[in-house]
Amino acid sequence: MEIPIIISGEIGDVCEGGCTPFVDGPFYVEITVKNKGVEAFNYAESLYNKGKYDEALEKYDEAKTYFLNYFDEKNAKICLVKIKSCEGHLKLNAGVSYFDAGELDNAKKEFEDAKSIFESIDDEEMVGTCEQWIEKCTPPPTTPPASTTPPPTTSAPTTPPPTSPSTTSPPTKPPQESNTILIFSFILVAAIALVIIATIKITKK
Repeated sequence: MEIPIIISGEIGDVCEGGCTPFVDGPFYVEITVKNKGVEAFNYAESLYNKGKYDEALEKYDEAKTYFLNYFDEKNAKICLVKIKSCEGHLKLNAGVSYFDAGELDNAKKEFEDAKSIFESIDDEEMVGTCEQWIEKCTPPPTTPPASTTPPPTTSAPTTPPPTSPSTTSPPTKPPQESNTILIFSFILVAAIALVIIATIKITKK
């Protein structure tokens, strides 16, 4: 912008014959002021919207420095929030990379760090996104499969009914043993008879 500077009166040393003005006024001095903070912030926004969070973070930090130099604390605080948001997105992206590689422990840690960052700037939407990723890194508890065969059943041992003495009968001898005794007795009687007959004959002589 152009700022007019008006000089009135005479400028110069006192000299013989009077003094002459140094410059015929008014004259203009052209001063160009560029708000580099706004330019840096707008460029950072375009990078952020494209998902280039690392580059956007640097431009937000640059814009913050310009705003602080111009004592614009309000816009400097906005830059700080955007810087935190970039850090959260970078952590989230790192967690996704670990998740795709199957490194669930590392992925979960990055997601938890990202969640903490988004919580610090009250970004509830991104906090919810981080929680969803954290749940994916935590496998559900495993339960043992249900048994399809029923457990064996145990029954009380069966005992034979007691027998009373009155109902028991003495053991009977087998038929073969009875026949043997009968034959033996018959032979014994015949032998005795022969002995008697022989004795009688001897005495008659």
